[in-house]
Amino acid sequence: FPVTIFSSVNNGFRVIAFGRGAEALRYLAGDSGPSPGVVVTDLKMPGMDGLEFITQAKVLRPFTPMILITAFLFSYRPYRGFPSQASM
Repeated sequence: FPVTIFSSVNNGFRVIAFGRGAEALRYLAGDSGPSPGVVVTDLKMPGMDGLEFITQAKVLRPFTPMILITAFLFSYRPYRGFPSQASM
């Protein structure tokens, strides 16, 4: 799944996977369920790429850590640049 959200609940973790970034953004915009502890997203996914997703997700959850992963061998950074909130 392109986006996975991990939340701490009852001495364990709740893991929610989404097939599209838009679905995960709707979840992050809501107040249902536990607060996300970390969000992991793929660079390439249907509908929007991971950089666009993180940019929008950081508006909704500015203090939630976001991890961007990819299996691509090329460097994506010179092509698009990273959002200003990204930690390198």
